[in-house]
Amino acid sequence: MKKIFYYVIPLLLFFSACQKEEKKEFIGPEYKVASSGFNVVSNFSFNLSNVNFATGDQQFFKAQFNESASWTIEVKGLTSQAVKTITGLSDRVDESNSSWLGTHDDFIFFQSGEEVEATLSILGVKDPQKVNFKITNARIYPGAKEMGNGFEGWVKNSPEWWYSPYFDKSDSIFGGLVTAPKLEEKYAFKLSGIDNNNNFYIGAVRRTLPRNFLTSANKDFYVNVYAYGNGSNTSTLKISLKHDSDSKFSYGTSQGYDDKKDDAYEYSIPLNFNGWKLISVHYSAFTRTPDKDFGGSGPNIKDPGKLVFVDFALLTKTVGEKAEVVLDYPTITFEKAFMQ
Repeated sequence: MKKIFYYVIPLLLFFSACQKEEKKEFIGPEYKVASSGFNVVSNFSFNLSNVNFATGDQQFFKAQFNESASWTIEVKGLTSQAVKTITGLSDRVDESNSSWLGTHDDFIFFQSGEEVEATLSILGVKDPQKVNFKITNARIYPGAKEMGNGFEGWVKNSPEWWYSPYFDKSDSIFGGLVTAPKLEEKYAFKLSGIDNNNNFYIGAVRRTLPRNFLTSANKDFYVNVYAYGNGSNTSTLKISLKHDSDSKFSYGTSQGYDDKKDDAYEYSIPLNFNGWKLISVHYSAFTRTPDKDFGGSGPNIKDPGKLVFVDFALLTKTVGEKAEVVLDYPTITFEKAFMQ
């Protein structure tokens, strides 16, 4: 019995110690409320009164306290209503813990030329501190410039942009810029209409890619776009990648692409959601169209170096029923999907 007793006691002590260790663990961020003796040593301020995120500027904030406490900075665009939240636990706010590169929370982007209000709130302190500054130029995200920086520079039937209404009655279809709904700067692009000629297509907007933006080795990339849906169960957004497959060069040319001789690879997204949604599709997910007249008759060579056009097309399954989608801020990103 003594031997059993000697074995049991260490085991009980071991399990008791484990339980004590487990009680110390917690999930989520640590918070600290400011004490009754909390004081602001240096008032809330910012680094730059005019910030040009497009050229690489970064904003950061400054403040100093007499003790550590949890704090939150909410940055809000007074025109766009975009929001960015920065949090920390420290006795000071500085470049090391409050740097901001013009990114945003949720969907809405900050805009060029807008005034921004930054609010510092300290946990346990009643009155927040506020400062205002200006964004001279908003952030340009990687892969956005090549896709047109949103639709701000869209010009109908220009070398960079193209719109096709797919031969329905002109008074029943629309393709063009709109100021609402939108996420970024001044404009988004809307496709809408009724399929009166029973071909399922409403219209498409096309972006011409710069030469040598993609090479044959760049196969790890995503095509991204924000889409505003209205909950339709019959409408679809089709993204189509047009390749000048038979080009004699290592790159494709927009003049060389022929729907009946080259390759188009596509991916379809049901528009059965309401409001904005970020759509990101990896290059490997695009499959060649079965339509022989629109990219299904080429040599079936999926070479990103030959990619010349990105088409965003609106389709509907129901003749006579209205379909619509609003698009904003298309991008091509490498190795990972678009991140705000």
